[in-house]
Amino acid sequence: MKNTIKKWAGIISSPSTGFATVNDATPFFLALIIILILTLASSALLLPVLGSDGYMNALSRAQINTLKERGTVMSEDQIEAMQKQLQSDSVRTITMVSATAGSVVTYVAMLFVSVLLMKLILLIFREKTSFKLLLRIMIFIALITAFQMIVKNLITVLTDYERVLSRVQYALDLQYALSSSVSLAALFSPAGMNPSLYYLLDAFTDIFNWLYYGYLYAGLRWAAGLNKSKALSVTIVSAIVMIGIGLIITLIV
Repeated sequence: MKNTIKKWAGIISSPSTGFATVNDATPFFLALIIILILTLASSALLLPVLGSDGYMNALSRAQINTLKERGTVMSEDQIEAMQKQLQSDSVRTITMVSATAGSVVTYVAMLFVSVLLMKLILLIFREKTSFKLLLRIMIFIALITAFQMIVKNLITVLTDYERVLSRVQYALDLQYALSSSVSLAALFSPAGMNPSLYYLLDAFTDIFNWLYYGYLYAGLRWAAGLNKSKALSVTIVSAIVMIGIGLIITLIV
């Protein structure tokens, strides 16, 4: 525990010397456990929101409007029955449990997807950095993402989330309502702005994203041993790919 915290402190305070100590054999299991605990804690912050009537009503509207948009014809009785089912105590409990537990599963899946994408990008740049080393780099910089989620969810809980949820009409609106923005996107309303434009504004002006890719560059530079230009190029390509994937998801949703 002490060695893991010490290594994190070294990486955060001095990326060049901190990442220079990271290699294929660096222990990472405890660091991963800490990240998963922080991820679970960030999701737990949203429990008051997920258990509120405002959230259940918003979920109901989003589901019904999505079905209508896809051309599903529903009678008033069907809509009423669906609303009652979505707002039941059993669905409320399932939503809270699945959202909290699902955050950990989602994080683990995204971690390995990120490492695989990074591996692929490095192969394109003809760099043979090992999967083991990339996994360690990504886990140690994941601390930034974990704190990003905590800050966003804490803001959501402390603000008037009932008012925000009352404006939700679709699934993407609900996603933005649950995760407050810590970027220039906070100056605008997701409902009153093109979803893709809102997403890009949020992605490019979120200070946590800048920190994340800054430390990713440091990891590639001093842990993986890439030269300056190649580390910068790989970092930029990685950012474009990850932001692009997020943009595609917003278009699908």
